[in-house]
Amino acid sequence: MSFLSPLFFTYLLVMPLAVIAFGLWLWRYMNRMAYAPEKSILFTVIAMICLTFITFTLGTKLNRARISAHTPSEITPENPPEQTTKQATDRTLPTTPVQTQEKVVPPENSHSDQAEYPSGENQPIVANMTEEDRLRLFETQNFPGLYEQRLALGREIKDLEDFFRSINELVKHTPKQRPLLKDIALIRKNGYDQLVQRNISVSQHLRDFWVHYNTGNSHDAIKKFNPIADQLTKKIKETRGQLLENKRREAQVISNYMSKAGGSLKNHAIPATQAGRITAYTRQNRQLITDWLSSKGSVNIPDVLNNLVQQRTLINNRIKQIQSFRQRYPDLNSQLSRTEKLWVQAKESNYYAEYRLLFAAETRYVVEYMNLAGNTADKRLDAELNTYADAIASHAEQALEKAEQAYKPASVQ
Repeated sequence: MSFLSPLFFTYLLVMPLAVIAFGLWLWRYMNRMAYAPEKSILFTVIAMICLTFITFTLGTKLNRARISAHTPSEITPENPPEQTTKQATDRTLPTTPVQTQEKVVPPENSHSDQAEYPSGENQPIVANMTEEDRLRLFETQNFPGLYEQRLALGREIKDLEDFFRSINELVKHTPKQRPLLKDIALIRKNGYDQLVQRNISVSQHLRDFWVHYNTGNSHDAIKKFNPIADQLTKKIKETRGQLLENKRREAQVISNYMSKAGGSLKNHAIPATQAGRITAYTRQNRQLITDWLSSKGSVNIPDVLNNLVQQRTLINNRIKQIQSFRQRYPDLNSQLSRTEKLWVQAKESNYYAEYRLLFAAETRYVVEYMNLAGNTADKRLDAELNTYADAIASHAEQALEKAEQAYKPASVQ
């Protein structure tokens, strides 16, 4: 028996008497002082309450120390038994196991057919370990192949979750790439769902085994789980291997979008589906792409884009001036109407030229930013951008010159 038990019981006998004796002494002492009886009583009662609280607190701590000395256990007051099993979820991901010094205790009356299997008593005793910690530690020691595959599965799930957060943030800065990013996200989501479902299934099998191991014959539980562990390891590998097919699909989607962007660089005619609907990139979005192009060592394309912005400023000013003249000189409406139409066409050509260059460069930026590049389609689009940038700028300039020569004064009669 620990010395704490006699000390605790002595404390229970002595302290109440000590508190009562102190109260009586304090009462007599207060009566000798020049205080009103009511104040003496109030002060004595307050002092007795404080002393009783202190005595009770010290007794409680002494009792806990006495119980701990008699009952060594991995379950502490901070982790009561009813709470150790509440942290398991269907999507439990493995983490690095707790590094401990294992204390091996050979099982009594062991038989030759059981000696190769660990028993529950062989597990190291570590303070504050949850059931999940014990299961994880047991798994790393006895099913390392399964544990490594579960670690890899957990990392891929986390990587995909980070990817979704990144792609949602990226679409805010590159809204015109939403269709491409959406298609990629759908492919990744399909793979993510497969990984999560596999993780749920494996976690359920592990918990099923752990309950059997702890509530039944541990040797029998391991015998039955060994082939299941091999199957689970194989299933995880198969599920992870299916992501390779998703990556091939993803690469094909990217290639298709890049081919479409490259094709638009070669054709100056505005598609019927985009006629009158082409809008300029925002200043922030344009700056993002031009900065990226500059970081890649491109000089020609940023210069072309800057010239297009300057030309568009001139075009907008001319259109406003023509509209003002149409209101001021209604008799010249016929000539001004035709002139305004050509200036509007010059504006559309300018927008379409900028749109094609920015869209193609932005496609490359998005693919690189999401770490999706490295294929031949990206290299081909880069080459097409540098090849056709000057031709695109020239076509926009021709539309501007045509608008500048549009107005024709009436001939003298």
